[in-house]
Amino acid sequence: MVAFVYVTVPAGLDVNEVPLAHDLFRLRVFVPFILAVLITYYLEGTWGLKKLFGPFLKWRAPAKWYALAVSWKFIMGYCALLLVFVQGGTVEWFSDNLGNLLAHMPFIIGIAVVEETAWIRFSMTRMQTRFSAFWSAMIVGNCWASWYLPMNLIDIGTPLGVPDIVFHSGVVSLTVLLIWVYNSTRSGTVLLIMQILSNMAFFIVPVLPEGMNDASRIIAYGWLFVVVAATLVLVFGTKNLSRRERVRWNDEDEDAAEEEATTFGLKDLYPAQERSRAPSV
Repeated sequence: MVAFVYVTVPAGLDVNEVPLAHDLFRLRVFVPFILAVLITYYLEGTWGLKKLFGPFLKWRAPAKWYALAVSWKFIMGYCALLLVFVQGGTVEWFSDNLGNLLAHMPFIIGIAVVEETAWIRFSMTRMQTRFSAFWSAMIVGNCWASWYLPMNLIDIGTPLGVPDIVFHSGVVSLTVLLIWVYNSTRSGTVLLIMQILSNMAFFIVPVLPEGMNDASRIIAYGWLFVVVAATLVLVFGTKNLSRRERVRWNDEDEDAAEEEATTFGLKDLYPAQERSRAPSV
């Protein structure tokens, strides 16, 4: 799909100026989502789809997590700008891109739903059944970044001028942050807000390059993000990346079985056994 767009768009034109390439390219973000839905339905039917989308309705979480969800990207962005400023760089503190933000809001919300479903709920929870949270984040984060890497290489569909290594490490660091929050809250609602604000923030905070040779702000942001992700791993540990047990795909099956046993008065006859877990790597 990326190769088709690359050869279809003439030199000097933007993908948005070629209707066929634009329409096809917009579909690329839905491919992981469609695969996640189809594979889940094939393996587990409608019950699997309920597990896949159910966490979006799990909104109960302490207020501090919602505060983090709304503010984290803005805090990171302005810290990056401050780093550039104290090193003598020229920065602007506010963007005049709000008109574009409003125009892109439907797509921003849609891609947040798609990416949380495919990369976190479908991929991460399955990985965490077999591997530690850290190694799950490394596997999924690198796959997620690699999905977008061809677009970054040809500067179509990703922010112009972002160095490839900064883009890749940023997606991996984002995966660590998201799985820390998800393992800590079990809330798909909190995660969805984080994703939406993540995609909105750079329309407001001028961190992205304004040209191919203007990458100082995004480089500072990228290194800062890596430091934050590494700190989370050091503080919360590689096993669960949380003070709580990490989330696994089959957790809801076991919770449902225990609830059913309680409902029918079988819990005393069949006491809940300790959950069997595959060894963490």
